[in-house]
Amino acid sequence: MQNVGVCHFDDSKMATSGWASINGSTPFRIKSRGDLRTDAVWITNILWRDYLRLNLNRLGHVFDDQFFRNSYTFYGRELGFENEPKEQVKFFSEVFTRFSHYLYNKLNINISECGYRIPHLLRDYLASSSLKKQPSGVHSLEINNAITQSTQTMQKMTGNAPQGSTTMNFIFPRGAYSRWLMSLPYPGGDDWEILPEKKFSGVFGHEDNIQIKGTKTILGALLELGKTKAVLLRVTVLSQNREFIDYQSFGSGSNVARRWATLPEIIHISRFSKIKIEGGFMCSLSDIGLKIPLNTDENEFSLTRSIFLDCLWVGIATPLNAKPTINTATAAYMRAYDRIACANAAEAFYKDGSIITGSFGTGRVTAYVRPSDIKDANNIAIRNGLIPPLKNLLR
Repeated sequence: MQNVGVCHFDDSKMATSGWASINGSTPFRIKSRGDLRTDAVWITNILWRDYLRLNLNRLGHVFDDQFFRNSYTFYGRELGFENEPKEQVKFFSEVFTRFSHYLYNKLNINISECGYRIPHLLRDYLASSSLKKQPSGVHSLEINNAITQSTQTMQKMTGNAPQGSTTMNFIFPRGAYSRWLMSLPYPGGDDWEILPEKKFSGVFGHEDNIQIKGTKTILGALLELGKTKAVLLRVTVLSQNREFIDYQSFGSGSNVARRWATLPEIIHISRFSKIKIEGGFMCSLSDIGLKIPLNTDENEFSLTRSIFLDCLWVGIATPLNAKPTINTATAAYMRAYDRIACANAAEAFYKDGSIITGSFGTGRVTAYVRPSDIKDANNIAIRNGLIPPLKNLLR
């Protein structure tokens, strides 16, 4: 069975001395990274850029801070291990070792086979071949462009952060959230066809909190279509209500200019946006199609399993290739579902507590919270199914 260790370097930019633990054993000091035994996979607190600068990617047994998607130090802050590296390496080396055993015993996957990040490994092993199918035919180039523009990972704020505030992360429970995402319908393959323009083009939504004439007809047709079809829409967002633009401006946070969106996203933003639909594409809907079914009887409160499920859905929602980037329609829909859920929570922070959101997506909301607003922020988070930072709850 693969040994898994965690090393927390005193100076992550230099990666010399630090605390280490393997398989949950008693922490011990190392003088340099040369003391990390080569029969183990080592997760460290080294950031990706420093990892590359130090050429540690040439070592097959040492990995950077984000091997498990979320950074190892992020998990530590979430669970209250700030400034406690000795306890942190022991706790997480045990958790990550259990993760390794889970992969091997359940899926016959060795964690040492991962050359970059766990989400990519899980996607390649567990996602069905239909996920990798690319659109074909005369419109394939435009459909691929539509998929790329529709695949936005994070929503980011515009405007300024409130004075005297600090950022805090509020997180959906990873296991339950992952199950929910993977229970939803997704684009079923490469059977794309042009959306009938006569029926589905026009201007609809809301302007200045007033519903635009004809919205009920267009929205009703879109909702009915969405029951059986995955849809990518070419849109122009003509305007958005003032109260939403700071944290839900269309396309804010995307790394490409956006003229395309999935149907779920357009339905969501139509509550506070004036939208012009100018055509689109549709294909059949289907289940996510994993090679193995998720066992719903397993412990929902296992940190190991929740990290596994989190890494799995993020892997599916990640491009198949970095350069050139190959996005998938499944990822476009999954990212939309995720941002909509997070957007609804961000809206509650704003409306119920006048708390500004800095960003949201990938199962969490990052909010700007003043010390006097911590209790309100905790209560809003819990009411909306989010877990506040542990340090908040201890106050």
